[in-house]
Amino acid sequence: MLIEEKETMLSSAVAAYKHTYYLADEIRYPDDYIDLFDVLAKSGPDDVIEININSPGGMVDTAIAICEAMRNSQATIVTHVDGVAASAASLILLCGEYIYCGPHAEIMIHSGTTGYFGEPEKIRKEAKFYEGRLAGIMKDYYSKFFTDEEIDEVIEGKDLYLTGEDMNERLRNACKEGEEVGDE
Repeated sequence: MLIEEKETMLSSAVAAYKHTYYLADEIRYPDDYIDLFDVLAKSGPDDVIEININSPGGMVDTAIAICEAMRNSQATIVTHVDGVAASAASLILLCGEYIYCGPHAEIMIHSGTTGYFGEPEKIRKEAKFYEGRLAGIMKDYYSKFFTDEEIDEVIEGKDLYLTGEDMNERLRNACKEGEEVGDE
């Protein structure tokens, strides 16, 4: 479920907008997020887009599309979780320029769930492709916040759970290392 709130902020010469979205359900097909994609594409550098997440995850391709739209937006992107940001939702959370995690939030990353059917050789090829693609996604989106060893363990099938306090510590460490959170 995607819900938007919009505020107008006025300064002496520039009108800025704050858009608030709630990702409060499983992440489904990209066409469920057209309004979010539109605002991300059309917002200017004085605008703020806040994405509040409470989601068990969902379709990784949709999460990647949202993340890429966030990365390409001129707006300041703020992500926030008080409940759960699991699986694909954790990708979106960690793409924020400013990331806020409530102390009792749950962040979970894992290698995902998929299924194949058809001829055995094609299934093996698809699984091998998925494994390589997944490794690239994990390294691209999670490397600022998780060690290479943790990412490798997740790719090999381990689920990694963090509280909001744990994630906030990782965010502080990323900032101490001189990296801007959300920048590439």
